[in-house]
Amino acid sequence: MTRHRKNYFNMVEVTLALGVAVIGVVCIMALIPVGMNASRDATADNYLPDVAQELLTIIKLDCKRADATWGVPANGPGKVPTSKPTANNWGDVDSIDRSSAYLGNPKESGGFVISNGDGNFLIVQQTKVADGPTPDDDVFNIDFAAAARVWQENISDFRFFNAVTPTVNVSGVSKAIYIEVSWPATIPYGRREELGNIRTYRMEVFNPEATLL
Repeated sequence: MTRHRKNYFNMVEVTLALGVAVIGVVCIMALIPVGMNASRDATADNYLPDVAQELLTIIKLDCKRADATWGVPANGPGKVPTSKPTANNWGDVDSIDRSSAYLGNPKESGGFVISNGDGNFLIVQQTKVADGPTPDDDVFNIDFAAAARVWQENISDFRFFNAVTPTVNVSGVSKAIYIEVSWPATIPYGRREELGNIRTYRMEVFNPEATLL
């Protein structure tokens, strides 16, 4: 009778196999934060231009239309200071008062914007994950949160050409509005700079009722 000898793995082979498996798992886990950050940055690059454009358009519509009083709002929720405001560190976004959103509905899935009245805005994209007893108690997951700074400057080097006067300076009837967006809003501004997560957009606003003499 022929006996078949059974060959088993020895401890060295088992240890090597476990070591390879552990290295593989560790490498995969190390890639998870990288993938999440890449996904967040891709969301920002796709989402922020649209939000910045919408915010700039709302500010543009707030400009007064009469020649004597026309200008970018300097007071109220949509205030646009004449110099770049100090960056605001928003901290824990979940604890922010959402009762007076400047743009959008903070009680629904989607995006909304909160202003602190000094040229700083908080841009939030969220998804509802659970209904509460009342709409105020609904639970949301913050998908993305960015901080924005808005300011205005006079346009002093832009000139119109017409038949009466060859060049007319329009610094009194035109403004340049800037919006700088950085993310995520939950970390200090200095850290956002280190990560390179800052985008700046510009829009020129003109008084539609201005008369050039």
